[in-house]
Amino acid sequence: MPTITKCLYKSHVIDVERALGIKKDSLESGSSDADFTCIECGAPVRPHRDGGHASAHFEHLARNPECSLSHRGKGADEQAALEPVESINEAQVNAQAFSGVGKAAKTVASENFNRFFHWYYFPELDLFAPSKFIGYKNTNLDNYQGNGTGTETQRVLGQWFSKVEAGTERHKELFRKLTDFAESIGKTISKKTFEGTGGIYILSGKYADQDFPDEIAKSSFKEGATKQVRVNAYERSNQARAECIEYYGAKCCVCDFEFQSLYGKDLGAGFIHVHHLVDISQIGKEYEVDPIADLRPVCPNCHAMLHKRKPAMHPEELRKIVKEGA
Repeated sequence: MPTITKCLYKSHVIDVERALGIKKDSLESGSSDADFTCIECGAPVRPHRDGGHASAHFEHLARNPECSLSHRGKGADEQAALEPVESINEAQVNAQAFSGVGKAAKTVASENFNRFFHWYYFPELDLFAPSKFIGYKNTNLDNYQGNGTGTETQRVLGQWFSKVEAGTERHKELFRKLTDFAESIGKTISKKTFEGTGGIYILSGKYADQDFPDEIAKSSFKEGATKQVRVNAYERSNQARAECIEYYGAKCCVCDFEFQSLYGKDLGAGFIHVHHLVDISQIGKEYEVDPIADLRPVCPNCHAMLHKRKPAMHPEELRKIVKEGA
C-alpha cells in the first residue's frame, strides 16, 4: 500500500510537513482540527509522524476499502473480530442506532454517510441504514469504524432482504424517502445507490410482515371488531424509539419481560413496543417528544393494558398492579 504524503486542504494540495504545521498551529490556538481530506476519495485524513514509518504520512480516519490509498487499520485480525448478525432483529437494533446519525456529526458513520450505497429499509420503523453498519453485531455510532467488508454484510443480509428493482413505483417511493432523509440531516446519497452497483433493499417474502401487530389501518376497522391498541406517531418515530430503547433497553418497564429470553435472538432480539406517557389530547402543535422523559419500552400485553383506561395509565401504576397480582 502506498504511503500518502499529500492531501487536500481548502481545495489546495499540500504536503504532509505543511499539514503537520497547520495541525500544530490549530492545537496551540485551541481551534478545531483542520479539515484534511484524501486526494483520491475525499475522506477525512490526519497527518501522522510515528507508527513505524520512515517518514511522516497521512492516515484515513476510517478505513475506506474503495480507496487505494486507505490504510488497513489493524488489518485482517481486526476484521476477523467482527461478527455478522444472525437475525433480522439484530440488524434492526443496529438500524435504530444508525437513525441518530444526524446528531452525531463527528462519528465515522456521519463522515462516511455520502459514500454508503447499499441502503436497507425497515418499514416498521420507517428508517434506512447502510449494510456495513447493520451487518455486524452490536454496532452503534460510537463503535462503528468502517471496518469489515460490504461483500460479507451483503451476503448475510441477503437472507432476509431483496433488492428493489430500479424504475418501479416502489423504488421511486423509497428513492424519495431516502433522499428526503439524507437532506434532512444535511447529507447526500451516493450516486452508486441509483446508478451503480448499489441499491435499496426491503424485507422479502415471509420477513416482510410488520413487526407491530397493534397498529391497524383505519380502513380495517369494522363494527364489532376486536379492540386493538393503536401506536401513535410519537411511539413510531424511529429516532425517538431508538433513543428510548438505547436508554432503557428492550425490556418491558412494567413486567420486566424480554422477548429475546423467551424467543431467542432470531425472533426476539431488540423487539419491544414503546409507550408514550403524555396523553395525546394534551399535546399541542408545538410539542416535541423527549425520548427519555416521555417514552417507555413495554411489551404488547402491557401496552394494551395501559390503554384500557382513558387517559392511559402510567407504567408505574400498572407495574404496581402486576406486582400485587403476582
